[in-house]
Amino acid sequence: MRFLVFGDPEGKVRYGEVARLANKFLGKGDWIIFMGDYFSNQLTAYKYFRQGRLFPESSVFRDLYKRFKVVLVFGNKDLQSRFFDLHERRERFHENLILVEDFHGKVPGEINLFFLNGSNLTNVDISRRAKRLVRRIGTSIEKYRKKRGVQSLRLVDLPKEEVNRIRRGYAFEFKLIYDYPYLTNFDFLKDLRERDFDILLTHTPPLMKGSELVMGNYPDLALYKEVRGGVCPARREGKKVKKGNVGDERVLKFVKRTRCKLVICGHIHEASGVAYLKDKLVINPGSKIAFLNRKKILPFTLIETDQDLTRFRILLRNWSGTYEKEV
Repeated sequence: MRFLVFGDPEGKVRYGEVARLANKFLGKGDWIIFMGDYFSNQLTAYKYFRQGRLFPESSVFRDLYKRFKVVLVFGNKDLQSRFFDLHERRERFHENLILVEDFHGKVPGEINLFFLNGSNLTNVDISRRAKRLVRRIGTSIEKYRKKRGVQSLRLVDLPKEEVNRIRRGYAFEFKLIYDYPYLTNFDFLKDLRERDFDILLTHTPPLMKGSELVMGNYPDLALYKEVRGGVCPARREGKKVKKGNVGDERVLKFVKRTRCKLVICGHIHEASGVAYLKDKLVINPGSKIAFLNRKKILPFTLIETDQDLTRFRILLRNWSGTYEKEV
């Protein structure tokens, strides 16, 4: 059984690139996994959903679901189809097209998959100001959630005057997170009792500091640079560029409590690599958008394993080269 995994497409990945790799490495019934953030913002998906189009993301997978199982993880820049009353039709579309649009969910089958969608501010959480802004947003959302008597509320659902109040004094940080339907507070994980699944698909990587590196980079290792008002992701390495593990500690604790054997993540574009969290293998394939100006290459990870997920053969291709290892 084989899994061909691609990081955040961000509008830069084309169907032909995916199809060529799938035809080269996969057989009928194998898996293709996309790790969310299909476009650089929500406007593209919004336009297509308004037109009644079920799958804006099909620009990268098109008819591949007819031969392979295609899995769609949702990132922090993706739009839920339920806002356009399309979610039931999407869920019934085809048995080989697997998605969960909620913040988390389990997909039982021959392999039990568990989804964690969305992200926290892993690419900017080294900024104290960004952390303060997140707390500010969270307090306001909770206030209006109770006021309206609803179970969930997003930043984009708040009144305009409240959004403007939150934004005041945090213009730079606000640009990075506003209008993200999947800005996720992972505090709920401490109460989540789900343990028994085989593979965790999470857009947000767990914190990987101190883990055992297998090849490539640590799956949450970000390049960033300091700018006025905080930090931002760096396009390339350089003298002023810093590195840091920016995975989520709450996701890490959840992973450690589960029985899963494989964790696949994304979100940090340049963190293409494989590492161990004790007995759990963690993989980030990386994204084409990382280092785009240096090498126009589509990174991917090919995972070959048995039905019990006891042994793995991994092929990783990124901007630094191609790695292959059996673990």
